[in-house]
Amino acid sequence: MNEIWRSSSTLNLYKTPDGYPIERKVINASGRLGSLYDASTDNLIDSHSVQIVESKVPRTRCICRVFSGDSSRDLNSFLKDIDFDDAIRQSICLQMVTPRGISRFIEYNYSVNENTRFLHYSYRARKEWLEVIAHKTDRIVASPPTSTEATHMITKIVWGFEILCIIQIPKNHSVDLIDQLLYKICAQLNNNRITITNKSNNLYLTNQLQNITVYGSETCIDRSNMSLLTILNRITNWQKDSNNHQPLVYTMQPLRWLYNGSQFHVPCSFPRPDNSHTAQIEIVIHRINRQMKNLKEIFENLPINMSSTTLDQCSKTFQQKHRFMLDSYDHLQGRLRLALADIRRHRLESLALDDILGDQRYECLCDFEIKKFLRQVQQLLNKSIFIEKLKNDEIEYLNALDIHSNQEVSSTIVDIDVILKRTYSLEKENFILWYSSDRLKREEENRYQHIYQELTRERQHLEQRIKIVYIDFTDVTERLEDFIFLRSPLVEVYTNDRDPTKDTVRILSPSKETFPKLKPIEMNVLLLGETSVEKSTFINYLKFESFYQSVTQQCQSYVFDLNHGLRLRFIDIPGIDDIRRNNQDVKSVDNILNYINNFSHLNAICLFLKPNTSELNAFFRFCVKPLLTYLIPNASDNIIFCFTHTRATFSTQDHTDRLLRKMLDDEQLYNISVTKENTFYFDNESFLNVDEYQRQEYINSRDASVAESVRLLTYIEQCKSLNLEALLSLHRAALDISMLARPLMETMRLIIYNWKLSEANLLISHMVLNSYPIDNDICTNCAEMKFVELGPFLLTQYQSTLLNSNENQHLRCLTNKKHVLIESTVTYEFVPLPAGLKKERWQSSFYNFLFKCDRLLHFLRQQELSNQDDPFQPILERYLEEEEQISQMCDLNYDMNQRVREVLESIKQMRQENSQKLSQLNESLSLNQVYQIINELITIPTVKKQIDSIKTSRRLKMAKQECIIPKDSINNIIFASFIDSHR
Repeated sequence: MNEIWRSSSTLNLYKTPDGYPIERKVINASGRLGSLYDASTDNLIDSHSVQIVESKVPRTRCICRVFSGDSSRDLNSFLKDIDFDDAIRQSICLQMVTPRGISRFIEYNYSVNENTRFLHYSYRARKEWLEVIAHKTDRIVASPPTSTEATHMITKIVWGFEILCIIQIPKNHSVDLIDQLLYKICAQLNNNRITITNKSNNLYLTNQLQNITVYGSETCIDRSNMSLLTILNRITNWQKDSNNHQPLVYTMQPLRWLYNGSQFHVPCSFPRPDNSHTAQIEIVIHRINRQMKNLKEIFENLPINMSSTTLDQCSKTFQQKHRFMLDSYDHLQGRLRLALADIRRHRLESLALDDILGDQRYECLCDFEIKKFLRQVQQLLNKSIFIEKLKNDEIEYLNALDIHSNQEVSSTIVDIDVILKRTYSLEKENFILWYSSDRLKREEENRYQHIYQELTRERQHLEQRIKIVYIDFTDVTERLEDFIFLRSPLVEVYTNDRDPTKDTVRILSPSKETFPKLKPIEMNVLLLGETSVEKSTFINYLKFESFYQSVTQQCQSYVFDLNHGLRLRFIDIPGIDDIRRNNQDVKSVDNILNYINNFSHLNAICLFLKPNTSELNAFFRFCVKPLLTYLIPNASDNIIFCFTHTRATFSTQDHTDRLLRKMLDDEQLYNISVTKENTFYFDNESFLNVDEYQRQEYINSRDASVAESVRLLTYIEQCKSLNLEALLSLHRAALDISMLARPLMETMRLIIYNWKLSEANLLISHMVLNSYPIDNDICTNCAEMKFVELGPFLLTQYQSTLLNSNENQHLRCLTNKKHVLIESTVTYEFVPLPAGLKKERWQSSFYNFLFKCDRLLHFLRQQELSNQDDPFQPILERYLEEEEQISQMCDLNYDMNQRVREVLESIKQMRQENSQKLSQLNESLSLNQVYQIINELITIPTVKKQIDSIKTSRRLKMAKQECIIPKDSINNIIFASFIDSHR
């Protein structure tokens, strides 16, 4: 431990009822022995100096440390790592003191993350102190005036200088090598020596660290962008020159202990570090500071003129609200400063801080309100960026509310449409009016992009100039349901038909707009149910007008092309058995989620159920719940309940609804509503081709089921689509990590190959990996494996076995063997080594890469999301099996393979050590932090190539499992009724 903490712990042994000394990291370096200090606000009262002092050299003079950044921490919290205690950090947080020296670090404007390193160096030249005696200090220093605000006097000072270097590790550099360099520098500085020779590799690395910000004693650091090498070269001179030394630590005694006098009897002490009331201050202030910083950046980027009266007024309103929030924040901080000083002087209880933070006057500063305001201001900034893009593409922007002159009267779409037609009927120039809104842009993004491209492309190819006007209906209260286009000419004036008594022009409706040609609107509907609930039968009827029984063995899709550019896709999922009887369904749920991941969105999730709810609990618990943890809260409004075989229970629907609601409550699925609108009843038997005797009996039930089917399709069409690509959930993270497992392990093995080549000085070229998609299911058991010689290595390659039938070869695999799924094939080749590539990169990359994989596994185990326990281990075991097979080929001598095998065998121990390290660190990653790691790994070219191949493979397999039913082949009473209802 450093000297400050030793001194502090020693002082704690001498606490007396009259008071005890405190230590403070120096902010204001003008204090001297005998100077008065107000500890309640952490400010110097005067700069009095006493000449009669004792002095000596500290036992420990050089203290250096290196520590890493963390994006989850605020800047103020890092001050604790360089010996700023809770009290001084709270004073800095509330701006009770002005930061100086290294405390100015809290003004750092760049991000601090896992690639940030801090190098802190403190040099202690001497200690000075006053020999004071309780209540007799006036023999050395005169008693302070009675009116002083001081609570303490400085009786000891540690002199020297200190430096804090904030280093951002470049992305193209090895983190491990930089860390090794920094720890080496740290060790040398702790021993008061530094040796970076001109010929050393350390000098090269040190020169590469250009992105450095430096804070420190003002006598040494005159600019914040000094290089690390410059600092290291100057340290010796700074040590020798006493003019560079200034106070680093004050030790202060309470005036009530030093002097007799009633004016000094008021105590001054500090709440315990674990006091929740004072600790809350830093949390709240940090949160507001971060949010205010974000708001400031947005307002700085907002244009002065938004080219719209409505948006300009919105901007002014936001700016007024922003000023009000800033004023409220200043007022809040002022009250907290006064309260904290009073608490330290024992004039107020710390509980009063909660009352201040909960004051309704500061409601605008609560987390929810600021986040809401941030979203609104960000939307306005996004709108300004969008308007600028339109301008650059020569498209005019017009806010729909700017059109209506009377702002006090709510404008309807019809009102605005009439005004627009009347206004543009006088235009001589050809034009296109495009009605749109932010909601349509967001929900119909693909259509919007296609329209935008077609419009700009058409204008470029037309000889005659055409004006395109984007009419924005976002701020109109009434909802614009779809994009609308109006082309010139909008009017024709028939003079013979004109009424001479009316001074009006008859505006004719524009002809039907055929532009642009858009892709079909796709509605994706997931069908889910227990085995034998006959959801596939429902699809078969839609296609064939009569039912036949089927059992779905794997996920597949049925696509119906309907009128009006509508495409309806039913995603049929294999039936889920009771999990208590079939453990295979645990994996089936993952297969379902992987399959629907291939789609951009879902419009609805239809749960097919039988009226007998006594069997439903297991289905919901083991199938529906895992699916909804993946989709909820986003998908709760997209759940639809479809009961089959209900002819005998039509009269007891209310009873079934009550049982269903109770079951949802029992499973704690509270956010799923069961209403008449999202619940549907079908009698499958009524659709069957029956004989004449039975036909009359089923006719009423058949009509009811047809009506329910039309109502179901209409309801689905009205559901807001769920964007699957934007979903973030724990279950999705587990699936994404599972998909990453083989690409990551293949990449790690590639690193090992190149590492061993560099060790053997064979790295003239280096190995790279190629990845190719496949269109069928294979694993390491059923695929054909062959050995390929590449340089000094013998490698294994897998490829599909061609069968004479259409049978899925993966189904032939023995169930008692380990399966490592292969979703893409890989090959290797040698390419020229890039210039400047260091041999050390491979080994450090290996350890860094393995640690990141183990961080993902640590996250899965914390969340209890890994059914297989470890998605990486089966692949590593398979690699060892392959190397074992190679080693048993007696006629071959592959020494390089043996070296690779040794590394693979050592990985188990390394991973155990990584697991222990992560447990000791108590690392608990948030979902966003996990996806930061995942996204970082995916950007690695070798990993990205494999992920792209896997996604292509899944699309190819999905296409083979998709059945498209053309519009002209559909002859069905349900679709006929549905289409008729849309005419």
